[in-house]
Amino acid sequence: MEDRRGVVIRLTGAGRRLAGEARRHYERAVRRHFIGALSAGQVEALGEICEAVLAGLRGPQRP
Repeated sequence: MEDRRGVVIRLTGAGRRLAGEARRHYERAVRRHFIGALSAGQVEALGEICEAVLAGLRGPQRP
């Protein structure tokens, strides 16, 4: 499909290292500002909500 929503890149070794460092910072921020702001019960409820959404995206389940 040529709708310009995608691109192909080649990542250098330096770029790969930088992406890894950025990922670590991102993961820490998510834990601190998102997960850290929720109680254990809220995290559990969020997990259940995400499972329900994913099940809906997969389509109807066959018996």
